[in-house]
Amino acid sequence: EKEHPVCRQAAIDALGKIGAGDASLAAALLPGVSDTAPEVRFKTGQALDQVDPEWRARPGAKKAADAAIKKLTDPSARVRYDAVGTLDV
Repeated sequence: EKEHPVCRQAAIDALGKIGAGDASLAAALLPGVSDTAPEVRFKTGQALDQVDPEWRARPGAKKAADAAIKKLTDPSARVRYDAVGTLDV
């Protein structure tokens, strides 16, 4: 997370658009679900849906889901909102 959040967000957005339908990219995108920047977390969820609409059901998504569940009790409403979006509930 050394790069500025806008750079991370742009890279994730590009992967989602360029790699739409390429489920193999989901593993590269999953770390963005736990990013410290809310705009990156949001964009990651969108990109994951673009590359693999079934990503939440894949084995590798468990770590992302666990991280999102932990964020449901965060004091920040934005963090909780993003967590719900990640979990798609």
